[in-house]
Amino acid sequence: MSVSSAAASASPDIHFKRRAIALLLPTAVTASASQALIPALAGILARTDHAEEAISGFAVAFSIALLAGLPHIRVQQLTLVFFDDSASVPVIRNFVMRWAALSTLLIAVVALTPLNEIILGSVFSVEPEVEKQAAGALRALVALPGLLVMRAYMHGVALRAERPLIVWIGSITGSVVVISIAATLILTDSVSGALAGGIAFSSGAAVEVALLWVLTRRVVVAGTGKAPVTIKDMTKFFWPLLVAAIAPSITQPIISASMARAADPTVSIAAVSVSFGLFQTVSAATNGVQNSTLALLALNFSEAQVLRFMVVVGLLTSVATLLIGFVEPVTVLVLQDILGTEDRLFELARFAFRLLAPLPMVLVIEQVFAARLMRARNTRPIVIINIARLIVLVTWVTTTVNATSFTGAAVGAGAVALTLLIEGLMTFAYANRSGLRGQVKGAG
Repeated sequence: MSVSSAAASASPDIHFKRRAIALLLPTAVTASASQALIPALAGILARTDHAEEAISGFAVAFSIALLAGLPHIRVQQLTLVFFDDSASVPVIRNFVMRWAALSTLLIAVVALTPLNEIILGSVFSVEPEVEKQAAGALRALVALPGLLVMRAYMHGVALRAERPLIVWIGSITGSVVVISIAATLILTDSVSGALAGGIAFSSGAAVEVALLWVLTRRVVVAGTGKAPVTIKDMTKFFWPLLVAAIAPSITQPIISASMARAADPTVSIAAVSVSFGLFQTVSAATNGVQNSTLALLALNFSEAQVLRFMVVVGLLTSVATLLIGFVEPVTVLVLQDILGTEDRLFELARFAFRLLAPLPMVLVIEQVFAARLMRARNTRPIVIINIARLIVLVTWVTTTVNATSFTGAAVGAGAVALTLLIEGLMTFAYANRSGLRGQVKGAG
């Protein structure tokens, strides 16, 4: 039987699953691609002079660059929702370019003016050598926020047109360029320290964006018959998402500061870092749920089909996290033998991971139903949800630090688990109120 005959004879459900997996995998990878490169880059910077200061300085500069480029977190979702036909492309591109320019201007003001001394010296309170390293890296990262915004737009175009191979090609190429340039600069002593990391990251992003532009410039999708897209429509959709993105971005600093004030602070911070890093790695597939859901809904698959598929993703991921968290031989293998935790660090890391282990299904449900709100272009509830999440977070850490003897691990991991649970429940409730429950039952 020919390949085309076999494809034609496949059941609709199998056909859907193949398309869903093809969209989910690159979306999951790209959702955390930049963060995933940090350990590899740290390994390269470890071979330079003042290695610890270089790694710390780059981490500080990179965090500032990500904050300046905050719109990129939501641009892919905007593109998936509003890219209805070829006529919408110039309007979306115009909107995205404005945010890219604003992001670039923001980091330029920080990196290229005396303001960087105030931020690095007073806000971050880093040591003089770390401040010097961070300042150099920050100047090299001036182009990065705008490039991240444009990259997110082009990823959205590729996914909306069901061309996931473009995303794979761009991500792999960009990652290879980052590592190659960083290694070359360090090993040849051309540039040292955090500056090399900044040059490498900006160069990799520039190459990836240029490649994505070539690969996506002729991409088209079939018209949906919706009203023409306007800047006003996109602004109304986008600002709540941008405001909502602030809450997750300040969650980690709040949790870290709280753990530092709880019992066993040093070991707890390390334990939560290990457990949360492990959780993010094992549950990586859930990172792509929201955007792949948007892509599948845009392709007119039923909400019931999409929900069933994503629930399976959540269940499979939950099996893995629960095995690691609650089957002791597996826990010991992963946390002790592979990650090298021992004694008190192992105990607290195991405890923290057990609090996180049930969360993949919560993450999946939250992302699917948030995608439904976005698809309906109803994003204001997402602001309310994230404000509530922030209130719960502050209440939890204030209470546990001041009124209990909880370890820092309990405070930190408990904060993550509780806030994600609240976010998931509220998103589900708002989406149901918007009519999703009846549509899911009646779909398919």
